[in-house]
Amino acid sequence: MTAKEAKKLLRGNTAKPKEPLFLSTGSTLVNLACTGHTRRGFMAGKYYLLVGGTNSGKTWLAHNALAEASITPAFDNYDFYYNNPEGGALFDIEKFFGKKLAQRIKEPPGGTSYYVEEFYYSVDDANKLAKKNKRPFIYVLDSMDAVNSLSQSKIFTKQKNAHRKNRKVPASYTDGKAARNSTDMRLLLTPMEQMGSILIVIGQRRASFDPFDPDNRAGGTALSFYATIEIWMDKIKQIKREVKSVNEQLGNISRVRIKRSRVAGKDRIVHIPIYHSIGIDDTGSLIDWLVKREHWKGSKDIDGSVKAPEFGFEGGKDELAQLVEEMDAEKQLRSIVSGVWREIEEECEIKRKRRYA
Repeated sequence: MTAKEAKKLLRGNTAKPKEPLFLSTGSTLVNLACTGHTRRGFMAGKYYLLVGGTNSGKTWLAHNALAEASITPAFDNYDFYYNNPEGGALFDIEKFFGKKLAQRIKEPPGGTSYYVEEFYYSVDDANKLAKKNKRPFIYVLDSMDAVNSLSQSKIFTKQKNAHRKNRKVPASYTDGKAARNSTDMRLLLTPMEQMGSILIVIGQRRASFDPFDPDNRAGGTALSFYATIEIWMDKIKQIKREVKSVNEQLGNISRVRIKRSRVAGKDRIVHIPIYHSIGIDDTGSLIDWLVKREHWKGSKDIDGSVKAPEFGFEGGKDELAQLVEEMDAEKQLRSIVSGVWREIEEECEIKRKRRYA
């Protein structure tokens, strides 16, 4: 060891710790519920679980996160992989999420995965490519429910052959994915963390007969155990408007619950409107949230009126949303919401002496 190296060792590492990189989910309210920050949703280097019912907006939210990455300079060196065995995301990427995402989103290594084993092999290949090319990735699996397992496929073949030969084969009560998730998920996380890659797994809510645990999905407990944040989404209401004397559906209101967060450590619930024509309405969701929290006076109906002193405005919610976007005042609106959010969080704190201060 040289004298210079010895001095450096004795002084210790005085460099400031590197600020963690975060990706916005594309929804300010979801970001706040995840981390307490308006622009921070998913921390780089981690895995996230996104579960929901039909038409709850799971795929919309995942694509919104990818779209945010496509316009954020910190993610310019990332590859975007979308693994779509479900085959359900058929909307126009460029129309809803921009030309930049349309140009960068691609199939993952190995192509679409139809077996859970193929999914893990694919992410492993993505990790190796990331290390070789020094290009991290954002990888979305849509969905865990759409992939089978090789073990279950073999059981199916045995049962089919036995049935046609009038023989009995023991029934199988597992799809094989839970065991694979338990053994393989942890193998992916260390190389992902080293490169700063992000994995988002989408799952489908299933019917539960347990009144004490209504949240049920496929894939086993390992999917929750390893997730940095676990998000559950449900469609709770249709958005309708009278057009030519008939109520037409414009979209849905989705209830988003942060069931697990290693970042904020809080179980929070927010509501976001998702329109057929524009997708997630971030601006509208913030206006609705401020009215419901009574920071602004107004109707709680989606098409109601609102009085917003900070913008010198009084009128319809949709008109206010258009005004905010025309003025490029989204940052100001997020700042107002952030301030009210902090006030609420502070009022939820127990004011006691800290035992280990």
